[in-house]
Amino acid sequence: MNDLQAIDPNPKSGSSAAVVVGDLPLVHTEQLFAPASLASADAAVEDLFRRMSDLLETAGTSLQRVVRWHFYVANDAVVAAVQSRLLAAYPDDYRPAATYVAGKLAERDGLIGADCVAAQTETKGNAAVVRLAGAAVLPPTYKLY
Repeated sequence: MNDLQAIDPNPKSGSSAAVVVGDLPLVHTEQLFAPASLASADAAVEDLFRRMSDLLETAGTSLQRVVRWHFYVANDAVVAAVQSRLLAAYPDDYRPAATYVAGKLAERDGLIGADCVAAQTETKGNAAVVRLAGAAVLPPTYKLY
């Protein structure tokens, strides 16, 4: 991906230290949480990735264009499940950045939640923020986080 450059992709964690993004619109998602009824970390992570994929596709991008994941996890076992899923989702040299916060989640008894930032593939002429169900698209311009 010429417009996304992963900095120090880690083959063990499935993520990179950072990602440099070209001048593209960025989709910022809302927080999604796996249902507490999913008792295994693997099932909760898989559910979260599936629902995030659906949300990103609605917003005109995909999991392959995620530049940063922010995970909220209940414990370290969930981190291991996330890293395994990241390795499966991003097997090449490109891996998104990822951050983790551990503790009690907004979803009572839940194991994982996440939000992410993903790049769209093209500029659609919008000069303002576009609000969508579950996400917002920032126009292409310089962004500093």
